[in-house]
Amino acid sequence: MIEIVRLYDTFADLLKYPGEGYPQTVERCRLALEEVNAEAAGLLADFNEQIRGWDTTQIEEVFVQTFDLNPVCALEVGWHLFGDTYDRGAFLTTGGRKPFLVLLSLSVVGMLGLFLVIHLLYPARMTPDLYPLLLLLGVLSGCGIATFSVGISQVAYWFPQTRQGSVLGTYAGVGNIAPGLFSFLLPIALSSWGLAGSYLAWLIFLVVGTSLYALAGRNAWYFQLLANGKDREQARQEASNHGQELFPAGNLRYSLGLSARVWKTWFLVGIYFTTFGGFIALTA
Repeated sequence: MIEIVRLYDTFADLLKYPGEGYPQTVERCRLALEEVNAEAAGLLADFNEQIRGWDTTQIEEVFVQTFDLNPVCALEVGWHLFGDTYDRGAFLTTGGRKPFLVLLSLSVVGMLGLFLVIHLLYPARMTPDLYPLLLLLGVLSGCGIATFSVGISQVAYWFPQTRQGSVLGTYAGVGNIAPGLFSFLLPIALSSWGLAGSYLAWLIFLVVGTSLYALAGRNAWYFQLLANGKDREQARQEASNHGQELFPAGNLRYSLGLSARVWKTWFLVGIYFTTFGGFIALTA
């Protein structure tokens, strides 16, 4: 009985999203099957021979084509019938706080550089040769706006699915206040403090905001528990006890594949692209 259970466990590993060592998993399963079902073991041997020399990406692509994009072979029937609890961005498997701080820090570096260039070189020594530097500093400063999408996932982890609409709508609404507010304040700042003074004021505001987030920003329960040494299953169970419902899928390709199959994803991306992107372009 124990051997049968081990065989089932080994075979179940074949149906997980493939990672490094997948051919070795196939071979372990083949060896376990030899004494139970020689025909099935032979089929696995043929399969292992077929994927010999493939890298992980190739195996992942075949897995997605076979199971994720083929309703006849779908492994997650419950997901298709009752919905999903995966997070909105598996690349945020740290919970959001770390990438949020990285983006804010890059923005501070970019804004500091712009302030120094304006303060030290504007206008007499501003030459076309400085354009690549200004472009680089502008890109770094623009990292700050990318925190919007990072924050969406971080906020989502904290709340149950029944409250996602109102919570994320509130987050998005508050997050969109800044471009309009500073478009209104910018002419006032320029006339009162000048160009360098305006950059300095924004730099101070950015440093203060980054510091406050570093002090007060927290990941959801699951990620805090992982950071405290819990394994994934323990962290998931304890986080569920605290009311957390969303957990990371753990694989970027897999998570993106799930999202790409939902037509609402593309509809929302189109709306976001035209509304928020246009809004930023008009206020730039």
